[in-house]
Amino acid sequence: MQKFRIQEFSWLAFPGTSEEHAKFFMNENDFVCWKLLKWVFEDLLVTLQRCFFYCTEKQKEYSRIFYYRKSVWNQIMRMAVGDLLRQTLVSVKKQEMKTFCENNQQAPGKLRLIPKGDTFRPIMTFNRKISGGATGAAQNQGNQPLKRVTTNNRLGNAHMMLKNLKSKMFKH
Repeated sequence: MQKFRIQEFSWLAFPGTSEEHAKFFMNENDFVCWKLLKWVFEDLLVTLQRCFFYCTEKQKEYSRIFYYRKSVWNQIMRMAVGDLLRQTLVSVKKQEMKTFCENNQQAPGKLRLIPKGDTFRPIMTFNRKISGGATGAAQNQGNQPLKRVTTNNRLGNAHMMLKNLKSKMFKH
């Protein structure tokens, strides 16, 4: 907003006002312009962009955003998931997954693909809240609701331990 000269917008002009009212109108115009720009960028452009494009980063190019048309990205996803199913991934029926998640108090993960050269790197995210029982909230023995945590949180200690072990094993 600092480089915008709001006084140069003819539709925000306030001709014929006294100096004491001019400051009020300038503050009001700053606010109106800021709200308008915020709406254009956050609501309008982002919504249109999400409608027609899938936006992602590439491995080792974190400061750049890559845009794929939704139809192209869907085809890429089908091909990449097909390759993963042939190599390492295992397809699981929805009911089987649901039963496993309920029995082990784990939330299902979500697969994300990051472009990597001419292939894709699969990344699983486990940031959904774990819910248990028919009521949707797990309860302890005192019948008090337990704090809902993500699978990432539950695996945090194991992750730190593995990172520590890795750093000790590969120390030069």
